[in-house]
Amino acid sequence: MGGVLDGIRVIEFAALGGGPMAGVILTEFGADVIKIENPVGGDRTRDPNRWLPGGVRTAFPEGHSVVFELSNRNKRGITADFSKKEGREIAHRLIEKSDAFFSNYSPSTLKRFELDYETLSKLNPRLVYVTSHSYGKYGPDADKNSGDGLALARSGMLASAVAELDGTPGREITGFIADNLGGTFFGFAVILGLLARERLGIGQEIDTSLFGPMIWAQYPNIALYFMDGRTLLREGGDPRSAATGGFGKNFKCKDGRWLKVGLRDWHESCRMLGVESLEKDPMFEDPKKRQANSQELTEILEKTLASKTREEWVERFRTQTEGLTYELVNRIIDLPDDPQVVANNYIVDYDHPGLGPIKMLKFPFNMSKTPGVPNRRPAPKLGEHNQEILQEFGYSLEEIAQLKKDKVI
Repeated sequence: MGGVLDGIRVIEFAALGGGPMAGVILTEFGADVIKIENPVGGDRTRDPNRWLPGGVRTAFPEGHSVVFELSNRNKRGITADFSKKEGREIAHRLIEKSDAFFSNYSPSTLKRFELDYETLSKLNPRLVYVTSHSYGKYGPDADKNSGDGLALARSGMLASAVAELDGTPGREITGFIADNLGGTFFGFAVILGLLARERLGIGQEIDTSLFGPMIWAQYPNIALYFMDGRTLLREGGDPRSAATGGFGKNFKCKDGRWLKVGLRDWHESCRMLGVESLEKDPMFEDPKKRQANSQELTEILEKTLASKTREEWVERFRTQTEGLTYELVNRIIDLPDDPQVVANNYIVDYDHPGLGPIKMLKFPFNMSKTPGVPNRRPAPKLGEHNQEILQEFGYSLEEIAQLKKDKVI
């Protein structure tokens, strides 16, 4: 049985991280995603010397960057210069015979290139038209450009979820979190639009953003503020600093590895940690006193956890059920060997035509009857499928040659 989106054709006019990531999700479940780029340079993430943190300069063969490969695999690629009438005509012909179009360019750019919803819906009334703008389609900043770190800042994430204990905003969250989460919402929007068309027979315009999903990611914290004016984090400190809550605190073990530990049942926790003397200590005998003396308790727990290796603590904790919460604080390099990652097939093997056997991420859920295929083909070279796609949409070889001569493609 094929993918659940087999037979669905989607036109992508998107760049950088969040937009192209949506296309990857759709391709994994069978959609034919055709990525349109400018013939001069294309998507800026093709540059192997940009877009990686910490000055890293790693590239795939033939100039394909890591970032471009990860967010554009499985797609077919075509070029068109939208500043020229013939380039816009190429996009219009493709969109007339496609199921969906998505873009993360600004509303004014799409309007200028005749790729706005009003124009395209006349060409294809059943079109699912999805855009993701930096800060949303409406409002004073609708045309303002953003990016991963900027969306993290404006959403409140840096000043709350990753703030320092003195209230200083966190500098950054590495890993393109906003792009990846925004791209996931973007792909979900396309799928919802396709479902609505399937059930109701209608095309429609759908808009999302980088900004909105990062607000949504903080839903419990924001909802609590709406209800009683408080947030999960106190100003100037972390209320879980002494691991007195279920989410816990990070502790460094004897071998230098980290473990997150939270105290649920005080008496059982004391037994499991081997600090029975604390159980009836007047400083810690009830939750209020443990919170009031959190700094002292934290120091004791830090020394305690540092007395054994992480594996020794894990083996000891496995015998308990509800006394405390604990979890490994994994590094990226730990993930490929994590038994849960392996068992759930979150990382898959891929025989890359340029690199040979490598590991890649797949979208993290499993469909029993229509499973996704995360790696059908590598990311396309710039304009790699120009002739193939244009011929599919009725262009003759002579017309294609002329478009190339005129630098439209």
